Amino acid sequence: MDNKTRLKKIISGSKQAEACTRCGGCCKGGAPSLLKEDAALFNSGILNQSHVFTIRDSELVKSHDDNTLYESIELIKVKDKPGTSECIFFGEGNICSIYENRPAQCRQFECWNPAEVLNGLEANRLTREELFAESDAIMEIIRHHEQKCSYIRLKDALDMMAAGEELAVDELIDMLQYDTYARPFIQENFSISPDMFDLILGRPMTQTLESFGFRVMNDGDNYMISTIQEETKE
Repeated sequence: MDNKTRLKKIISGSKQAEACTRCGGCCKGGAPSLLKEDAALFNSGILNQSHVFTIRDSELVKSHDDNTLYESIELIKVKDKPGTSECIFFGEGNICSIYENRPAQCRQFECWNPAEVLNGLEANRLTREELFAESDAIMEIIRHHEQKCSYIRLKDALDMMAAGEELAVDELIDMLQYDTYARPFIQENFSISPDMFDLILGRPMTQTLESFGFRVMNDGDNYMISTIQEETKE
């Protein structure tokens, strides 16, 4: 599946209207991905780095139309309100609190033609490399984390584990431990607020692993990994 198809599966939704009626349907259905031009919103203070998170390359995410899981490319997205699919800037009365300075994808989005927003997305998306271009230290953290905890490496470990290879469990636990301890490390050594971790490193793998069908419980350095299917049977 090529990147454009992957993005179409993730973002596309049902037609809702033939023109924008300010119903708030798009805001309730998921927050926008950021484009390169949205970097200016950070410079002006409209957005700050705690407002967004990173979907990393090959991370599994749900499409908006049928909740099917698909692999993504790296995207920086505005956060949803906890426990919902509603953008954090969407409020009562179907009002966006940053409407006059909303991200480019919000301005471009047409709910009656949702696939149109995909045009140029892969080329024009804002990435961590561009957002942190002036911070060699943070980029080094991101690159090292990707080397140790990429989703490609995760999928390889899960495939090996399914094939009964015992060393794959050690590989998986190594990734989970690195991902877990990288967060307090960068907080302590770089004075970075914890609410920025999901942007710099993406969401914790102990959470996103559920998309791959596994649940993680940990007590200190001890991890217990089970399949969600096994839990359902119990």
